[in-house]
Amino acid sequence: MTGVEPPSTAVTTVESLRPDAQGLRLLVKVVDVKTVLDKAPRPNGRTQKVAECLIGDETGTILFTARNEQVEIAKPDTYLDLRGAKIDMVNNSMRLAVAPGGSMEAVTGHTFNPRTDFNLSLIEFELVLVPREEAGPSPATVGGIDPARGPSLTGGAEGTEEPSQAIPEEEG
Repeated sequence: MTGVEPPSTAVTTVESLRPDAQGLRLLVKVVDVKTVLDKAPRPNGRTQKVAECLIGDETGTILFTARNEQVEIAKPDTYLDLRGAKIDMVNNSMRLAVAPGGSMEAVTGHTFNPRTDFNLSLIEFELVLVPREEAGPSPATVGGIDPARGPSLTGGAEGTEEPSQAIPEEEG
């Protein structure tokens, strides 16, 4: 076992995407494409292309970062099958990308239109630290010592914090 999670075959909806999700499969439609990098060929003959694509399904849209060959496939009104996709956090916002080992393929036979009034990339997330008392004790904690973290310098869980899930910031 390599420790790498295989991409899921179950289709994930855009509205259900969360920060740090990976191994995802999505069926989406390309709404818009903006090239952000198009470098001339390097000495090895390879060009470097990056495009930000607004993609979505019936539940919402998200920005997708297409790289190199993916830029040629991701054209407006094209339906895509993304496998091994992941969420990257860019300036506290979610962006979708295909992870190394994943794939992106243009597909036919779909007729849905993306819900463009709900763009997940416009939601700003904030990492919130939850005091350990609120998070509850680690199941592996024995005698106040967490084997993964070692003994606490404060003599217990008091005053220590651990990261929790990212949550969207309230607007206003």
